[in-house]
Amino acid sequence: MANDGVQRVFKFRKFAPVPELESNNVETPHPLAPGISVHRSGAIYMDNAWQPFGVSEQFLDEADIYHERYFNNDHWSWMVGRALEGLESDPLMPLNLLDIGSGSGNTIAPLASHFPHAKLACNDISPQLLSILMRNAAQRANISPRISAYCFDLHKDFFAPETFDGILGGAMLHHMLDPIAALRNAVKWLKPGGWIALVEPLERGWLMHAIIYHTLLEELEDSEPEEVIWYFKAMILDIEERLGAPRQRPNTPDRDDKWFFSPTFVREMAKELGLSSWSLEPLGPGLFRNNIVATMAAAGVKSPPSQRMLEILDEFDAQIADGPIRRRLEADGILRFWK
Repeated sequence: MANDGVQRVFKFRKFAPVPELESNNVETPHPLAPGISVHRSGAIYMDNAWQPFGVSEQFLDEADIYHERYFNNDHWSWMVGRALEGLESDPLMPLNLLDIGSGSGNTIAPLASHFPHAKLACNDISPQLLSILMRNAAQRANISPRISAYCFDLHKDFFAPETFDGILGGAMLHHMLDPIAALRNAVKWLKPGGWIALVEPLERGWLMHAIIYHTLLEELEDSEPEEVIWYFKAMILDIEERLGAPRQRPNTPDRDDKWFFSPTFVREMAKELGLSSWSLEPLGPGLFRNNIVATMAAAGVKSPPSQRMLEILDEFDAQIADGPIRRRLEADGILRFWK
């Protein structure tokens, strides 16, 4: 999500091509697209043609560290609950739901609680993260009998058309090099009348954060520890590099966090994908102080915020009071689409 921390220069692993497996006889809980073959790897259905190219180490060998740093079920329970408001149907209806970019499972528990009788499919390109998700799900009696995990690249047409009643994505679309291409597959897998709900970082809110980081840098550059000043500069650069989706820059393909989203781009996506309607709702109200201090901690900055830094953040919070303008400046939002 938007609190993913300072963009690092990630090392990408180079693997030999994965050989196509001959067997396509593995039975899956959800129908696959023609030509797709899978094999079982523990509790995961692995695409036989899976490749880890472009997947950074933090999602592979460092998956346990990533999970420890970013797993926050209370926070995601609140956000997923907000994203799913108004999407409820007959609670006894046997829905098929897909969670895309599931990672290690922040969104699965709240999705399962919201739809207690739905069959759940989860997806990620990292088998390591999915293994953590399924290990934790096995300990939850309300989840384990109805969940299945599929490891594949979301840019690939993987499931049969019109398989799912609803699709949830928590902070995953901004990782996609081609967000529209990734959603095109999701729309194909969605039944008519179905919904897609996504939690993603919003461009206007992060432009506001850039202003705050510039202010902090201007006022504190001569007094804060070196790592704090580096953090301010890194965040300013990170924000600048992610503006203007889907306009790619030279290093966009090598970045983990690639985009922020604006209403204009969301409208363009809905139109290009032939969706019947869409909405974008900022997630809030939040405090600039809380957002920036949390992001600073997630980035691994050891030095605590100084008193003057907190005073500056409190000034922004006090002078931009809760209301319509403030809501437009929230860092995160809910994107929803209907087929």
